[in-house]
Amino acid sequence: MPFGIPLEIASLLPPPAWPSDAFATRRPPIEYSSKQTEFLSPPTEYELHDVTDNSLTESLNLNESLVPPSEFEYPLKDVADILETAPHPPPTQYPWDHATPPQSSEHSSCPRTDDGLPPLTPCIKPLAKLNKTMINELVPRKHHKESYLLVRTVTPQYTTLTDALTVIAEDEKRDVLMVQLYHQEEGSAAEEDVKKGTVLMIKEPYLRVSPRRMEVSIEHPCEVIFLAGNDERIPEQWRRESAEQSEVDTVLAWCTKASDHMIREEYRSAIACYNRALCCSASTEMSYLLWTARADAFLKAERFDDAVADVDKCPPTSRGLLRKAQALYNLRRYRECMYVLGAQNLLEDPNRHIEDDQVAQDLLNRATRCFVKEGTLGKYEFRQLQEEAAELKPPQLDHGTYVGPVEIRESKISGRGLFVTKAVKAGDLLLCEKAFQCGTYNKQPEAGRERVSDILDMTIRKLHRNPSLIPHITKLYHGSYEAVQLPEKVDGVPVVDTFLMAEIIALNVLSCPNPSTKKAQEQTEAEPRSQAWGWGLWEWGSYVNHSCNGNVKRSFIGDMLIVRATRHLDPNTELTWPYIPRGSHTTAWVQDKLFATWGFKCKCTICEDDQRDPCVTTDRMRLVALLGSRIESLTTKNQVIDEVDWCVARLADTYQRPAGEVPRLQTFEAICTGVERLEQLEFMPGDDDFGLKEIKLRLEALEALGYVIDFASRVDKNSMVPKFVVREWGLWYRGVIQHWEFFRVFYHALGQKFAEEYVRKVYRMVYGEDETIDELL
Repeated sequence: MPFGIPLEIASLLPPPAWPSDAFATRRPPIEYSSKQTEFLSPPTEYELHDVTDNSLTESLNLNESLVPPSEFEYPLKDVADILETAPHPPPTQYPWDHATPPQSSEHSSCPRTDDGLPPLTPCIKPLAKLNKTMINELVPRKHHKESYLLVRTVTPQYTTLTDALTVIAEDEKRDVLMVQLYHQEEGSAAEEDVKKGTVLMIKEPYLRVSPRRMEVSIEHPCEVIFLAGNDERIPEQWRRESAEQSEVDTVLAWCTKASDHMIREEYRSAIACYNRALCCSASTEMSYLLWTARADAFLKAERFDDAVADVDKCPPTSRGLLRKAQALYNLRRYRECMYVLGAQNLLEDPNRHIEDDQVAQDLLNRATRCFVKEGTLGKYEFRQLQEEAAELKPPQLDHGTYVGPVEIRESKISGRGLFVTKAVKAGDLLLCEKAFQCGTYNKQPEAGRERVSDILDMTIRKLHRNPSLIPHITKLYHGSYEAVQLPEKVDGVPVVDTFLMAEIIALNVLSCPNPSTKKAQEQTEAEPRSQAWGWGLWEWGSYVNHSCNGNVKRSFIGDMLIVRATRHLDPNTELTWPYIPRGSHTTAWVQDKLFATWGFKCKCTICEDDQRDPCVTTDRMRLVALLGSRIESLTTKNQVIDEVDWCVARLADTYQRPAGEVPRLQTFEAICTGVERLEQLEFMPGDDDFGLKEIKLRLEALEALGYVIDFASRVDKNSMVPKFVVREWGLWYRGVIQHWEFFRVFYHALGQKFAEEYVRKVYRMVYGEDETIDELL
């Protein structure tokens, strides 16, 4: 029986001649009951085949009564229902396909096919060097190298649980097979991706086996070629059956059809019509007009590389240069965009349109802002960014990328890293980068979990449309996956390694918290999915390596990644942040388990201190827990402070290195536990000097994280409250922001505003900006 086809459909189709080792002998034709013959006479020339796999035989229910359709039409709804309910694993096991998706860049094992075979590399041989094969020659679980399959779809497309475009296709012998196309380009809402009667050439097909069916799986978009109706490679019989044979094959006819498709926003169909018109073009001038028109269609279809190439084929025109500038802007090549717009403005074109000049001026303003103000100077209107992020769904902003005094070098930590090229101060902006690609969270109520649904597909499609962007992503870290050298195009089609992209995204993707509330940003380190709107891939941000004792802080405004220094950094210092938030209760053993997915062990000073004597770390955690139980029954603030001082002194005896080298996380947690209890108590007699004691206690908490603070000087001779000065900034850790908020409120009540400058710097680190600090406070 043809793979994956319901029996009522298979009974109407001619049987393929399967290899003898895959199927048993032929089965007699199915005998229909008298009731069934009222709808259709029993078939006389179509037969079914036994399947040697018992599980397949049982799942197909060969003895079940059948009522075939009365016409030779595939009941699409029935096919879709059957395939939707069939258990079918996805082609690649990505990290977000698990019950709990990763909190940050999760590393999975090297992606493999469902059959356990290594990843299938893209076909890099031109079609002329491949040999034609037929459906009945395919071998299950085999990657048919140096072969191609020519098929025609007999159903429109539909989507299964795997999010693949699925069709039923036949070859020239009328053998049928299910075909699943992954990561294919999406058409508009009014435009089907694969219509009935579409002719496909599948390069190096792979026959996948699943519990209930077999199908040809196309993992790489470059391995399928969609043939136009007049293509000479289409068999003569199929061309005669095509409805398009009755159409007039002239430039005017195809241009008219292309214009109709453009009006309906069916850009891919419009491109196909322009391609046919170019084949009919008999003059160079006509070809120029067609290339310019096709560039517009390429631009609307987001094929910006092709739009630039088409404009470059033509003599300069106002409309053509504008299309090229728009394509360059979308490729984020702002300098070239400005140059082209300058040439367009100086060009004397009698066909210039006033509307085009207005569009060009607006585009020039935006390109100048992205390149000069934002990309070169790092000057952003952050309040405007916050407003745009609050309005847009998803919040994908139109702004440039600023790369500060940083560069990529070989790292002693792992692979390559990001290093500062000059001394920077805490709070300085190092990076403000727009995401290369973002994907949104989709809630799946039936699964009870959230899932990243589209970032991999969108990244592959974006690269497939614009191959000039491929080197920007393929150079990112991809773990143990062995990438092969690929040409940019084969047979005019860009080559993208799907499995390589899956590995890169698994290792480098970050979730995007929405910093619209204080509560959301205070938990940025944990990146809770309840506060996040999606995932993103940032090229420069992907080079920042991990350290529990990090020196930079990341924040997000929409799809803009903002990186600021949290400490004063000397030149040539590598930038690091924690991939997974480090807790005071986290042991070295737990850290090793967490980072095993990335394939490395953290060697920061905190982890080294834990590994020196794991029992000491356990004793520290017990002391913090003991403190929490002892202060619950205390009734005065001074008593609580005394207990905290006792615990801090005991913890200090367990450290051999200063807090500037090894931040004392348990000490910080102990003080925070005491402060939390202090906020629950009211002032009692004897607590007159409590304000000074709490200030010192909170400053001591910061010193435990490596801060160097001088609070010996006083505001004036009569003041008993010291004015402190931060000499060195320490580790950014959860809970720090509450201490700075206390300092701001406390000193503001005393009429002293010096703490507000520190709070402003802290908010720059946390939120990425301080222009909206009034709303945040």
